[in-house]
Amino acid sequence: MRLRFDIAIFLFIFIEILYVYFPGLITVVGDAGTTPPEHMGLYALTCFAAPIVVMTALRRTTKPIRWARWFGTTAIATRVALQFTPGGWTQMTIVTIGLVAALLYLALATRFTPLRTYFTALMVALAAHVTLTAVWAGPNLVWRDGTLATSIILAVCSAAIIAVTTTDLRIHLDHAPSYLAFGPALFLLLLHGANLHFVVNGSGRAQWWEILLIVTVAWTSVYIVGFKHEIKPGPWLWGGILILAVTATGIGGHLDAPSPLTDSSALLAALSYVALAFLGNQLAVLDRNRDQKGSQKSGTYLLAGTLVFATATFVYYAAYDLGYDNWPTVTAVAVVIVAVAQTSWRRSREAQPHIELPVRRRVLVLATASLTVLVLTTTYPSGSRETVSVPESLRIAAYNIQMGFDLDGRYALAQQAKTLRELDPDIVMLSEVDRGWMLNGGQDSLRNMADSLEMNFYWAPAADRLWGDAILTNLPLTSYKSHALAPGGPTGAQALEANVRWGNDDLTLISTHLQPPYNEEGGWSDTTQARQVRDLADAAMDKGHKVIMAGDFNFAPQGPSSEAWKVVTGSETVDAFADWRPFPTTPGEGEAVQIDHVFLSPDLTPSNPANPNVEHSDHRPIAVTVR
Repeated sequence: MRLRFDIAIFLFIFIEILYVYFPGLITVVGDAGTTPPEHMGLYALTCFAAPIVVMTALRRTTKPIRWARWFGTTAIATRVALQFTPGGWTQMTIVTIGLVAALLYLALATRFTPLRTYFTALMVALAAHVTLTAVWAGPNLVWRDGTLATSIILAVCSAAIIAVTTTDLRIHLDHAPSYLAFGPALFLLLLHGANLHFVVNGSGRAQWWEILLIVTVAWTSVYIVGFKHEIKPGPWLWGGILILAVTATGIGGHLDAPSPLTDSSALLAALSYVALAFLGNQLAVLDRNRDQKGSQKSGTYLLAGTLVFATATFVYYAAYDLGYDNWPTVTAVAVVIVAVAQTSWRRSREAQPHIELPVRRRVLVLATASLTVLVLTTTYPSGSRETVSVPESLRIAAYNIQMGFDLDGRYALAQQAKTLRELDPDIVMLSEVDRGWMLNGGQDSLRNMADSLEMNFYWAPAADRLWGDAILTNLPLTSYKSHALAPGGPTGAQALEANVRWGNDDLTLISTHLQPPYNEEGGWSDTTQARQVRDLADAAMDKGHKVIMAGDFNFAPQGPSSEAWKVVTGSETVDAFADWRPFPTTPGEGEAVQIDHVFLSPDLTPSNPANPNVEHSDHRPIAVTVR
């Protein structure tokens, strides 16, 4: 039995659809945080539950092949359309249709696809994504502009349509409950194992061997799943390894200081990846009591598994808003996979006819991995650049980039970078920087921004190892440190203190995104975070340093949050925009919301302020020149 490339190509496209759907859920449906979380959850639940209802209606259809091809073609067409949509609800409508159609195709395809083939195809699709990310730095394929990206996706989608509509399909009877593991496995792999930016950034450093490790593991997993025989011992061993690996990875992702868990993020991700591959091998066993009814139920079980995927995603990321630990979520998902595998394994010890790649394809896979090894060290950006000559004045910019997404749910990091370049900054302070959340497509917004601006970056985690704030500058650095702030809002808060040399002067830069607890009137119920950043600035000034502190402070000069404003401005720090108030920091022409600020030590003089009214984020970039 050979690998079904129609399923592999389709799964590659399905992952791309997910990488548009989830950010759109946050930015378009969520409407910059104004939509209640329960409404967003209901929307997502409906999208993943509706296919189960449709699948139930189609259970007795006599034309499953025709329906499968229709849904598959529809999903592929929506993926092509996503490359050209302007964003907003048009994009959200298209991607929702694509998601539902894709789920229905995958469900119907279970009737014609052995489970081993399904898992092998998933591993091929993920390995292709990992390799593409490794050798082509930048945003996901769906967010790339230009002839090359468009040509690639048109070629992939054309091949997918041909494969979906022409592959010879025959009814295959498999152990239906085993398909339940598909969605949970996809969740763990996209969250950690096959998320290259999680692997690279989870330890706080980017080392080439970590990239090579995951690329190698990704392609090796293709062979493990499709191995000729069931690999013993049973699921209890590989399941135990999986549970331990994902639990350790989840806990390590939230540690503030380096530790063995954070330093081992690549090894733990690789271990969970391999454990899932072995479990996939053992899931692919024939059920002794096969019948047509079991085949009809396989699609429903797969959709139930994707509902677990959606629920786990929502529960995992809602933790940042609701304040509970999210690592138990990944542990629970791993337990579901192990339970399904153990049940399937006990029902039968007979190995299913195996998928064995022809020799030429084996050589192709090995050649791909080898080429990746040779190319990675020169193509993956290092993030280190020569420092600039000393300018007489400094241009400071601050920007809350909303994970790189604009108000229409498009990945607009290129537009954000272009706007920043036009401001011509020497120093950039970024907030809401995402370096690999699966919810946002597993992209490294900081590295992409630094490469575009050709600046060195200094990173400080806040919510976890992949979400926080950053400073970009080519001035010579002497030291930097992240200071955890008091508990408050959803994604945690920190203050990144970086000391640089500016000619003969010591300059302290403080980048922060305050997340306060709010009272019923919209004011701060506790101003501890404001006092903490003020004290950092005061301590630097006491050392004789010049100070620039900037970011999203979530307080305004007037109104309910003005008490926190008074705390920060009550010391020696100076409001850089005092002479230009009101100074709006959110896009649009409505009420002047002023929550992003730049504060200076008294020995610095501000001039030439800027706050371009662009909708590349839910905040405007702000800039000022100091001397």
